Amino acid sequence: MAGTLDFYFDFTSPYGYIASQVIDEIAARHGCATRWHAFMVTAAYKQFNATNPLTHAAKEKYFRLDIPRTAAHFGVPFRFPATWPENLVAAGRAFSWIEDRDPDAAKRFAKAALRAYWADGKALASPDVVADIGAAAGEDRARLRAALDDASVKQRFIDKGTAVLAAGIFGSPQAVFRGELYWGTDRLDQLEAALKKAR
Repeated sequence: MAGTLDFYFDFTSPYGYIASQVIDEIAARHGCATRWHAFMVTAAYKQFNATNPLTHAAKEKYFRLDIPRTAAHFGVPFRFPATWPENLVAAGRAFSWIEDRDPDAAKRFAKAALRAYWADGKALASPDVVADIGAAAGEDRARLRAALDDASVKQRFIDKGTAVLAAGIFGSPQAVFRGELYWGTDRLDQLEAALKKAR
């Protein structure tokens, strides 16, 4: 087995969504497991004194073209949510809460939530919608919905995000395999080459 790669993503990141739909398949082809980590990329912008690329008109115009093109390249369904960009912290808290009990269940939730937002236009900013998606993925809806308002769950997600930034993660998606970092969907081919070499 090639080992384990760490996959870092933000629910608000369209490129993170695209990578989330293919990363496990890429890893599995080469006998590699994955560990998923959710965080808020806006915290990285603040920590590293960076600006949101969407504040630059030329970059936003490019992203509006490139993101659907990239999704099509990977065979991932995509449409821009009418309310994007927006704060999707409830989904991150849900992932963190589920992950503490069952990392595989957290992955299933994340894949479903990302697809619901980026392909189906569901209102992922709503804690109630997040709870509905979690229930459809096998979670206890009432417990999950209550967790989203729990101060300890909120702090746990913040603490996990702080640890992610301390590890040098600065964008979504990013993968780390054997100490090497791969940033963006345009580096997934290089990541796969590294996985193939490590078999």
